[in-house]
Amino acid sequence: MSNYLYEVQQCLDGIPLKKWVAVLLLFCLLAFFAGLDGRDIEGADEPRIASIAREIVISRNWTVPSLNGTDFLETPPLFYWCTALSIKLFGPSNFSAKFTAACCGTLGVFAIFMLMIVMRFSYFFAFVSALALGSSIQYWGNSRKCMTDIMLAAFIALAMTAFYAVVTSPRLKYRIRWFMLFVIALSAAVMSKALIGLAIPCSALFCWLMIDNVFFQKRINWPAWGALFGGAFLALFPLAIWLISVYHDAGYEAVYTIVWTNNIGRFTGSHAEHMEPFYYYLKYLPLQLQPWTILLVGGLIMHLCNAWKRGPECSRSLFMLCWLLVPLMMLFVASGKRNVYLLPLYGAEAIIAGSFVAAVLGNDKVKVLLSGIIFKKISEVLGWVIVSVAPVFMVITILIGYSRMELSSYLIWAPLIAITSVVLWYCKNNLARRCSIILALAAFLVSIDTYMKPLDNSEESFENIFMAVKGYQSAGTAGNFYLYRPSERVSGAAVFYLGRLVPVLKTPADLVALEKYNNKVLVAAPSRQPGLVPLGKVHKRVGLFRLEHKNNINPTGIQI
Repeated sequence: MSNYLYEVQQCLDGIPLKKWVAVLLLFCLLAFFAGLDGRDIEGADEPRIASIAREIVISRNWTVPSLNGTDFLETPPLFYWCTALSIKLFGPSNFSAKFTAACCGTLGVFAIFMLMIVMRFSYFFAFVSALALGSSIQYWGNSRKCMTDIMLAAFIALAMTAFYAVVTSPRLKYRIRWFMLFVIALSAAVMSKALIGLAIPCSALFCWLMIDNVFFQKRINWPAWGALFGGAFLALFPLAIWLISVYHDAGYEAVYTIVWTNNIGRFTGSHAEHMEPFYYYLKYLPLQLQPWTILLVGGLIMHLCNAWKRGPECSRSLFMLCWLLVPLMMLFVASGKRNVYLLPLYGAEAIIAGSFVAAVLGNDKVKVLLSGIIFKKISEVLGWVIVSVAPVFMVITILIGYSRMELSSYLIWAPLIAITSVVLWYCKNNLARRCSIILALAAFLVSIDTYMKPLDNSEESFENIFMAVKGYQSAGTAGNFYLYRPSERVSGAAVFYLGRLVPVLKTPADLVALEKYNNKVLVAAPSRQPGLVPLGKVHKRVGLFRLEHKNNINPTGIQI
């Protein structure tokens, strides 16, 4: 082994656990939290979820989630509760709306780091798996969105980690502690997304125990089976308590909607949304865990061979495969399909990719290949390329979209991280250079969400529309404000940005009934209606209008 490779190995082996944790935490803080307020909440889900959380703060009703005064019972309220606490702590903003998701993304990364250590991998390969998860585009992107799916993914990863430790821990007191964590994580997964939070991990664990006990171990591990069924039973208690509270406040129909319509009905297709053919996920599978997909493919092949040949650590390989493939088969069968539903499987993909890296770097032929001076030169050049990606990306983005870019404090994060990365790489110290690569990766990710995506704020965000309403009302040039036939996203954005419930007009007759008032009535509508005069504030899904008094030929008041 050359001096260079030996020095690298000695450097990695000598790093204590607390330093790996510190570096991983630094990456998560930068990649998930830095510039979190740069991109406005957008799309169908974010305004709706942020609105529900803000309405909890406004109404102080923590039992039944509601969207602009209408009960919203698609999912249990854990994510709404956490986001509501964030809004109370930081105030209503894009940052506070996405803070819970960023925390959940960090939790999921550390769950995978912990799982790899429990599986007896070195700290380095545990770090590689956690970093692969945190830097994969889909997982990272959803960790910076106000959506419930990242919370589900994080708690499923934590539940899988805890259960694997329950089965493999040698001492009873450790198994009890891990079992308690398993129950807590599984309960949180259920309270994040209802029964799917129980179905995904428990189906994978059931198949793992069944195949491992029957075909590999040739014996039944009764304590493990007791932990699985006992944990699943206990995990339903928080959901049951919440359903009882909903029944007390909203009645039987609300409970029926939660349990049947939004869980069983969506799976079977009787009440499904986002219905797609069974092969829908096939076109997304090659994109999983980008940019680390090649590692995932290699890991899948390796673990399939290991399980088939009943090689060493076949139980560990089987655990990874069951976590990925069993829930995937369930998602294929389910009627409702979205790409984001694959998010709970990213943890399995990360440990498969990380274990493949461990196997490759542990191969003697690979060690010989990496021992040459050529590898050192290639590493030097590749390192400079990596630390240069973020600055080049930011420059290109500024040149292309400078006319749509707004100066704001969040723009400083990516350049600051990138500069630090370049300085550390220039130090030519092994440890400093490894930190430099991690910072360069974080700088690139942050630059995407603070330089590129905010360019679409003017087109995707509803903030300008409803901030204009606030401005008109504060200036006294507008009175009451109404929503005309709003979609859920428009209704949610109105509540989130205005901080109050907004009355809804459902028919043209409702508009006509308002004509008796003066010209200070404002209406947000998907398109221009008779009697509405546009005010110039237009979103692709909604426009802002003034209701024109039918007897006022030369109206005054709001200037168009």
